[in-house]
Order: sequence, then structure tokens, then C-alpha cells
Amino acid sequence: MSFVHPVDSVQPMTGIVLWADHERNSTDVIALEYSYMSFAAVSPSEGVWNWKPVDSLLDAIAARRHQAILRFRYEYVGEPTTVPGWIRAKAGYQETKGISEGQETWFSDWRSADLRKFTLDFHTAFAARYQDDPRLAFLQVGFGLWAEYHIYEGPMELGRTFPDKAFQVAFFTHLDTTYTRLPWSVSVDAANDWAPFDSVPALKGKRFGLFDDSFMHKTHDAENRPNWLYFGEIAGRRGPRVVNSATSRSRTRSTCWTAPACTDAPSNRRRRATTSAT
Repeated sequence: MSFVHPVDSVQPMTGIVLWADHERNSTDVIALEYSYMSFAAVSPSEGVWNWKPVDSLLDAIAARRHQAILRFRYEYVGEPTTVPGWIRAKAGYQETKGISEGQETWFSDWRSADLRKFTLDFHTAFAARYQDDPRLAFLQVGFGLWAEYHIYEGPMELGRTFPDKAFQVAFFTHLDTTYTRLPWSVSVDAANDWAPFDSVPALKGKRFGLFDDSFMHKTHDAENRPNWLYFGEIAGRRGPRVVNSATSRSRTRSTCWTAPACTDAPSNRRRRATTSAT
């Protein structure tokens, strides 16, 4: 009996990742596509969900025989937030205008109980609809610029432009019990003073992976590797191993590198089988 088999397709959930709107996204040499997502686009009014933007994107990616990596974000350099309009219209809600990378950028108002509640409610609803969807490989989460868990340039203020630590604890606890099968990850930049992991070390044991948007940068060993070590050696982590990404924000040549997800998670085995049969 021969154990030799030709390599004739891309290993699911691994390899080079293209933006979902990349001009060469139809290639069969990739298995994954990436996209930012807007909270406002899926929440037109309080208590109402519009999943058409998500489903349309997932359908388009699946039609190319790929799976998606999605990241919902509130802040992006040079743009308004994607906080739903019905929250922004609430009395007392006031966003902060700042300068980031030389551009006028808006930052969410985390004093708002409505925003905090919506953020948790969103993940509850998203998990109920997409947790077992084979079109979706990974979900990336976070706060701050690009949802990368920092405001490296701009008005960084815990409890105002960035969630306070109490809400961050509630956020990680909620996602840990909500996404029991869908692999989710947070930026390695969460290894910082404004995150809650030093005060609540048990949070590092929650079932989440890590992503790194500077994975191939020349200063990675000095600036990013300590963050990886802060969360512990990869082999020792529970759950979805990692999504390592070296992502350029240029819309014409963006790629990221994705390491294999945890192979002992039943959901990953199911996704591998589903993708291979697509």
C-alpha cells in the first residue's frame, strides 16, 4: 500500500491570504481571503440585524473555493467609526476627533452603555448565525485602530476612546463562552498596559488565538516577539493556535501569512473536511 500522494491543492486554513477584493483573488493557490467589516452595516437600527453584507461577502469568497477571515472594527485611520448610527444618535454619546497618521480620525465613545451592550450582543448574534458556517475560517476581534488593540497615535484614553479594563474582562469572558467552535483571535498588541491580562491572568487561558499584523516586519523580533512570549509559547496555548499575519493596508498588494489552526479542535477538523470537499 502506497502512502505517497501528490500535493494538488492548498492545505485548508493555511498559507498566503489575499484581500477579498484583490484583483487576483480567484487563484487556486490560496485557501483564505481577508476583509475588514463594519458594525454599522449589520445594525441599521436597535435590535435589528442585517446580515446581507456578511452573507454576500462569504458567498463571493466561497464561490472562489476559499474561506474567509473577517475582522469587524470600529476605528480606521482617516475615517469615521463604524459605530451604528442609532447608538451615535443617543443622548450623551460623543465621539472623539483626533489625528492619527496625519489624518482626521474618529474614535468611539466607550462611556456609552449602549455601545458596550451592543458589542456583546453583536457577538452573541454573530455566533448564533455563523459559528458553524463552513464559509468562515477565522474571526479576528479587538479594539482601537484597525481593531488591533491599540491607539498607537491618537487620543488613547481608557474608558473613553478605548474600553476600560472591566469591560475588556467581560468581553473576553463573553467570547470564550460564545465562540465554542469558531476559532477567534486577538492581536498580539493586547500584551500591553491597557489590557486586563496582568490584573486577571486567568484571561490568558481563554480559548483564543493571536494575530500579528507586523509578522514579517524587520523589527518584529524586538517589538512583536515579546508580545508572543507574553501570551506563552504557541505549543502551550489552548484552542485555535494562531493566525499570524503580515498585512499591508495597501489595497493592491496585501497578503498575510496564516499558520495552521489547532488540529485538535473538532470544529477545525469539520472545516478542513468541508473545505476539501468544496
